[in-house]
Amino acid sequence: MRAFRRVLAVGGAVAGLAAATSSASGPEWKAVLKPGAGSSITGEAEVEGKGDKATEAEISIKGATAGAELPWHVHSGKCGSDGPVVGADAAYPLLKVKRNGEAEAEAKLDVATPTSGDYHVNVHKSAAEPKTIVACGDLVLQSEKDKAKTSGSGY
Repeated sequence: MRAFRRVLAVGGAVAGLAAATSSASGPEWKAVLKPGAGSSITGEAEVEGKGDKATEAEISIKGATAGAELPWHVHSGKCGSDGPVVGADAAYPLLKVKRNGEAEAEAKLDVATPTSGDYHVNVHKSAAEPKTIVACGDLVLQSEKDKAKTSGSGY
């Protein structure tokens, strides 16, 4: 019986730590990227607060040309608005497309994560053609209910 109580106590402490850790993260935004400019690139992006002035942006794409190096950014406004880049342009590493047409990247931004407004993620055709957008997705702020659905609860 004592061993069972210890397991419950340890399990409760771990659950409390997990709850504290997840509540320490800030707002979370998600986007589904749709093709543009005649491309077949699709993907997903996520932006999440990591502290007072720390935001992490992640992107994954598929359907791109193998070997391509594609710039990407989080921007203010909705797709097509040509809003300014959020954070430093240099914080966004190029998407380096693998043989299978897929690429992933992560940017660490020294800015507070927004809690409202309009934002989008876009993928540019190349560094030489930054005005040509080959994929874009409007970011949607996730509610606590949405986060719970996608937190790996097994559903």
